[in-house]
Amino acid sequence: MTLTERIRNDFTTITLALIPVALVLNIVVGQLVAFLKLPVYLDSLGTMLVAILAGPFAGAITGVLSNLVWSSLPPPIGNPPVAFFAGTALGIGLLTGLFAQWGWFKRALTRAQSIGLVLGVGTILGMLQLFLAIQAMSSLDFSPLAFVGVALAIILTAVATFLAWQGSFPPLVVVGGVVLGIVSAIISAPVAAAVFGGVTGSGTDLLVALFQSSGLQVVQANLAQGLISDPFDKFVSYIIVWAILRGMSHRLVGQFPRSKNLTES
Repeated sequence: MTLTERIRNDFTTITLALIPVALVLNIVVGQLVAFLKLPVYLDSLGTMLVAILAGPFAGAITGVLSNLVWSSLPPPIGNPPVAFFAGTALGIGLLTGLFAQWGWFKRALTRAQSIGLVLGVGTILGMLQLFLAIQAMSSLDFSPLAFVGVALAIILTAVATFLAWQGSFPPLVVVGGVVLGIVSAIISAPVAAAVFGGVTGSGTDLLVALFQSSGLQVVQANLAQGLISDPFDKFVSYIIVWAILRGMSHRLVGQFPRSKNLTES
């Protein structure tokens, strides 16, 4: 099957019906989180659902459309800054669809493999935070608060390791969430710094201010914030999405073009 045929097969009637629902889910939950100034986003749940059930291209289109529609709505629902992060939304849809295509939302691993993968990803996350903290040490404004990111990376890794050890769901869901968070942070940080000066009006601005006060430059502060908020956000989002999918009937899941992403049959 060619790529064009694969994409055409993914955009079935039920996929086209799911995309508007996904847009509403992204906007409603994302706006609620933004209103509450929480240090996460949770604005990609619908994108992730489409990507898993209908493939990476459907997920990517849903992510971009979601940001564009959300940014164009009138106040108080509209959120103009999210339009600049359409590229991040596209990446979330593509990567989630690829993770699902590779079986990450259904593949069972041994306990040792699960813990090893989570520790590996957590180590990468912690090393990135440590690098940023060391960079801050060269500043006259350096504060030990620069190492907050390292501490939070350790905590997140510990939680993920416990969940992997418990084996209550596919361990690659945890790994995928953290990997997606790292990629999202790298894509978003330059945009947030260049377009908004690091201040986007979300709850994560508090973390940006914290890292800037510890001696990091604006791009570094946004990256440090992203490497904390994004992995945690995508980690939590993947668990929520996995729980939603687990609650759907097998008959309903089977109607979607990428149902095999969740079942062997």
